[in-house]
Amino acid sequence: MQKNLKDIKVTKSWQYLAYLYLALYGILFLLAFLLKNTGFGIVLASLFHNYGLYVIQVIPHFSNFTGVIGAGLALFFLGWAVKRKDWPDLILSLVLVGLNFLYFFFQWNYLLVPLLRFVNNPTF
Repeated sequence: MQKNLKDIKVTKSWQYLAYLYLALYGILFLLAFLLKNTGFGIVLASLFHNYGLYVIQVIPHFSNFTGVIGAGLALFFLGWAVKRKDWPDLILSLVLVGLNFLYFFFQWNYLLVPLLRFVNNPTF
């Protein structure tokens, strides 16, 4: 029995969070890394870094607006799981949000930054 891609449905909070935290973030990093010697790679590196700081980081800093959207998204998807009373979905979502929190709290996101190029400087 073979499934088509159109048969896959994203209906759970953890699936959306996995897409935002892992798939999209990973694809942005991979493209920025593979294309780092091009002008487009520099743009992708900035997009990757800003996406992490502004969209998926769950620790809000209101002075520079980093993490506000990420915290809002996390609360929305956790609340959506509670509203549907889907407790396994809530647990998986909490695990993903918790891992994401640790990733930014311990600033592990900055371990990836040196692998990318943010300026067009041939000395890098």
